Amino acid sequence: MARSLERAWEEKLRAAEAIEQEYQRWRSDEPLVLSEADRNGPLTLGEDLPGI
Repeated sequence: MARSLERAWEEKLRAAEAIEQEYQRWRSDEPLVLSEADRNGPLTLGEDLPGI
């Protein structure tokens, strides 16, 4: 029983590692594109710093 559980656990770990690697490949291939609102948010906060 313990061996079959360990084997199943190892299979799930390998599957999770494969998914993580695929995600990392995708992230490295896809450029990060920010919306205008995403870009303007930090700029607006920066403009407010002197008042804070």
